Amino acid sequence: MEPAATSGGVGDGGQASSEPVGLVIARTSELVATDVTAAEVPNVIDELPLVLCRRQSEGRHAVARAAELRAKESDRLRAMARMLCSLGIEVVEHPDGLDVVGDPNGWEGGSIETEGDHRVAMAGR
Repeated sequence: MEPAATSGGVGDGGQASSEPVGLVIARTSELVATDVTAAEVPNVIDELPLVLCRRQSEGRHAVARAAELRAKESDRLRAMARMLCSLGIEVVEHPDGLDVVGDPNGWEGGSIETEGDHRVAMAGR
């Protein structure tokens, strides 16, 4: 989807930015497992840790061809795998991705290590 417009934000003096803006309409529904395809990875590379928050949905989630995540603020693939495992979630780490087995019953919680990466911290929230 092409951005409809761009807009300056608060704090940037109202200057136009290159960040796309748009309208998001959301509604509740049951979570289902999903695969993030190679074609989608470039568009969600920084948000991928948040995508993995879907760990409470039933089924197997697959992320592949996302090796770029190993070169961010942290090795996000490793950090996400460790975080999810520390919460008792089944994870298989691959060189370029992860398989996560969701559980709609959730988990009891625990402590996580963010490895200094704010996106890992947000995903573990």
